[in-house]
Amino acid sequence: MKVEHDVRFPPAGAARGQDDSMLEASFADLADDFDELAHIARSARDRLSVSLGELRRCRTLLQPSTVRTLDDQVQELRSRFAASLDELVTLRVAAARGERSSRRWCG
Repeated sequence: MKVEHDVRFPPAGAARGQDDSMLEASFADLADDFDELAHIARSARDRLSVSLGELRRCRTLLQPSTVRTLDDQVQELRSRFAASLDELVTLRVAAARGERSSRRWCG
């Protein structure tokens, strides 16, 4: 893919300022990607919380074993999304504080 190649391997004649600018733009895009993924994970976690409340309100209409199974599965999914959010925050902080040098990635 040309875009990926250009990001990883800037043209040989590229000025240092252009390289720095492209690197900073890449990190800005990465931060935006982390924010978008966190939004998706929060949204899914919140929707599962709503679903859990609805399930508990309707428990008298379902078999007890069905309620237990669904309750367990929804809580497990919520935990997974919470863990994903924690990991995203950790990765975003690491990316923000990490070395910003094309030498590390471009040999």
